[in-house]
Amino acid sequence: MKFFIILVLCKLVLLCYAKPQGQLGFTLKEESFNELFGYGDGSNNSAVSFRLPNDPNYIKFYLYRNPLDEDDRVEILLNDVLSLYKSGYNFSSPLKLLIHGVLSDSLTTHDVQAVKLEYLRAGTPANIVLVDYGPLTVSDLPFIFSTLSFLTVLVQNDLTNIVSERTAEFVQFLLTQGAVSGPGSIHIVGFSVGANIAGAVGRSIYSRTGKKPRRISGLDPSPQFPFRPKLEPTDAEFVDVTYTSLGKMSTFSTEGHATFFINGGGPHQQHCPNFMPFTEIYCSHTTSVYYFAKSIRKSTILGCLCRMPCLEPPDVCRLPVPYGENTPEKSRGNYYVNL
Repeated sequence: MKFFIILVLCKLVLLCYAKPQGQLGFTLKEESFNELFGYGDGSNNSAVSFRLPNDPNYIKFYLYRNPLDEDDRVEILLNDVLSLYKSGYNFSSPLKLLIHGVLSDSLTTHDVQAVKLEYLRAGTPANIVLVDYGPLTVSDLPFIFSTLSFLTVLVQNDLTNIVSERTAEFVQFLLTQGAVSGPGSIHIVGFSVGANIAGAVGRSIYSRTGKKPRRISGLDPSPQFPFRPKLEPTDAEFVDVTYTSLGKMSTFSTEGHATFFINGGGPHQQHCPNFMPFTEIYCSHTTSVYYFAKSIRKSTILGCLCRMPCLEPPDVCRLPVPYGENTPEKSRGNYYVNL
């Protein structure tokens, strides 16, 4: 959360040099930008836009099938029946829907890609589909300004609703074509902001079909700005949540039917370097993805029932349950996981 506060302060400084440009962003005066950052083409007509698109047509859906080639993907076009049939989608298998975090996309990020790879390598009998909304959060500007672009959209535009509604529309398309037998065969895995988007997808599926997805797994859900939707235990028949950076990139605002605190939930994970503050924070945040991915191939990782705030391992491991992919969907409570 501190990271977001710092970025907002940076944005306020930049706004002192900016002039308004519509609802979704602002344009920095070219001469001020050059003077401050040495960026621009030097002409009086140039300007750097912090605007990001909010067009749902930028959102893509990729099916992955080959565990030996991580780049082997096929795009399934929304409401395109021929595209679906040509993709190799298995109509008799359930659906695993993976949603990445922000400032990345499904093709280059290491978060949901790690989960996807483990599913494929384990031979999981499911269709592995990645939701890619990268263009809505990533610009061609230098990193810090790309981040400010995203904050502008997050505050002034409902990114969660845009992505979740398009994703629910995609799920409805699969249901209509018989590619998914029903919401009960859908498992959604979301990381960071993607976890909150996953919750919104679950609510939209329910409003469209009258049934909830079977499961949602939220990996270190990010804090949401006021009035923005977040992952709730009512969004699926079973919701499990993993925390690894509590107090930094995530806050305890989301509780699942089963909530797992890896090594106390953070804020620091023991395998992350701490020589640079943001490097350590982001590393701890993303370990939620790698721990979940590890659980796909290792069903012996256990969570022990704990009392909040679950910062320390309990003296006696009571009612242990497998953590992650193999968590029984009847599990209820808070669990400490020692990794």
